[in-house]
Amino acid sequence: MNGVSVIICCYNSASRLANTLQHLALQEVPVDLPWEVIIVNNASTDDTAAVALREWNRHSTRATFQVVDEPVSGLSSARSRGVAVARFEYFIFCDDDNWLASNFVQCAFDTMTRHPQVGAACGTGVPATEGELPVWFEKYQGGYAVGRPAEQSGDVSHLRALTGAALVSRKTLFEKAYAIHPALLTDRKGSAMTSGGDSEYTMRLLLMGYSLYFDDRLSFTHFIPSFRLTETYRDQLFKGFRSAAPVLELYLFQITVKFNSTIDNLILLAKSMLRLVILTFMNVGRWSRERELTWIFQLTGWYSNLVSEECRGVRKFYKQFRYPA
Repeated sequence: MNGVSVIICCYNSASRLANTLQHLALQEVPVDLPWEVIIVNNASTDDTAAVALREWNRHSTRATFQVVDEPVSGLSSARSRGVAVARFEYFIFCDDDNWLASNFVQCAFDTMTRHPQVGAACGTGVPATEGELPVWFEKYQGGYAVGRPAEQSGDVSHLRALTGAALVSRKTLFEKAYAIHPALLTDRKGSAMTSGGDSEYTMRLLLMGYSLYFDDRLSFTHFIPSFRLTETYRDQLFKGFRSAAPVLELYLFQITVKFNSTIDNLILLAKSMLRLVILTFMNVGRWSRERELTWIFQLTGWYSNLVSEECRGVRKFYKQFRYPA
């Protein structure tokens, strides 16, 4: 059904929801565009659900509103639950600290209807905090889901992945992306700084044949509390990114294979096979040979018991959409 579902996943979000919901209530949405707000209460131990209902009832808006529970801890589980109950085809993953610009819902709908091949779209994130941003923030701002990914609106598939903050996508594609092959990565669970689920999803969209898009009208403020702007928190955040990197690297290589010409892939294959022969002849360690066997497997499907389960999972997903039954 045409319309927009705004999905807000919450874990102990009582102190953050008021401003987020206020910005949603101020959305300027045409009367003929139906939309809804879904709060996913993800195993919270505070009064998130009660606060959400109380704050929303303070405003007058046409959007329908509901709070649903997801007892399985983790942002990935909460997002899946939100998409499952969404009534409309287009959805926005609005984090509990994202303050959407007043035209965001309308522009999200416009972007996705105008560009049917776009799997997901992003906008510009502007940071806000209680005081001053630290001097190192600009260097690390990408990890905090803020910044402008391109100079002007257009295709940004070359970025290979988008962050989940204020991400716009399609319900049918989200469900299709995980219908057969479960996610290999998981986003944040409680206080654990796991990550990569949003990147995995948008990379899967590319393997499914859809593009990624940046629309400079999709603007939002990301409120970052001061405790998340310490060097200790920053280092933990980026440690989570690094832990997801090996799996995301598999997706990146498979995307390269998808968009390369046959000749380019044959050259990649020849180089990997040559390196593998040299490494074997020199009796170099298992890890280096395993890496080359991984690339060969992703290029050809030639199996080796040194190829990881994650690598086989990415290859199976690629084949599902490259060679549909």
